[in-house]
Amino acid sequence: MRYILLIIFSFSLVSCGTPLEAEPLPTPVSVSVAYPLYLQPSADRLIECAIQQHPLSLFLTTSPLVQSGLPGPLLQIQLGGSIPDGSRAYQIGEEEISFIVNRDNPAARLSTERLLEIYSGKILHWDFGDHPFIEFMLYPEEHDLRSFVESALPDMPRISFRAEIVDTPKDVLFGVAYHLEGFGYVPSSWVDSLDEETQGMVKVLALEPELAQSLTQPVLAIVAEPLSPEVHELLACLQQPMD
Repeated sequence: MRYILLIIFSFSLVSCGTPLEAEPLPTPVSVSVAYPLYLQPSADRLIECAIQQHPLSLFLTTSPLVQSGLPGPLLQIQLGGSIPDGSRAYQIGEEEISFIVNRDNPAARLSTERLLEIYSGKILHWDFGDHPFIEFMLYPEEHDLRSFVESALPDMPRISFRAEIVDTPKDVLFGVAYHLEGFGYVPSSWVDSLDEETQGMVKVLALEPELAQSLTQPVLAIVAEPLSPEVHELLACLQQPMD
């Protein structure tokens, strides 16, 4: 999936009397950016920064790697991971994996032990009401988020019961919001970016400190050296604290 955000601002002045000579429009600068869809909130911040930095054209792709042939300097946003040779990583944020349930689910905390028991199938039902079956909304096996979560805990078993396979954090959020039995995990920035009404329909479970730490990774912007002035300005904006 690829789309283009073209940000060009032009202004004209009209006055009575002698006409002013028209100034040539500045030539737009292109920057190509690749990011995984689960880091969409970081891409949204990038767009906000680009709006402040006109004239600038952003070529955005949700491919995990920047494809050759795209115009301008190349920038890749990723969650932790390795850095290609000849490139440099700049931290532009941090993501913690949040486990979420429906707002009417009385659960408030999630221990490492309980998480492992859910994964192994030892716990299949919620302990409230008529003990409904846990509706675990899980990403496909090859999904980066699933790989990260399951590798963060060395004793994480393979999931041993039927789960609903979903593709995106948005699917998890809305699935949990509209299903009392729902359970899943998303990057914390997705919860923060929800509108007030939808945010009120899900509950983030408190994790043990060690579990929370193991599920936290830096958000990196990977760029080739040397930096172009446009990429340098974008990175400086992204590293500013959010309001």
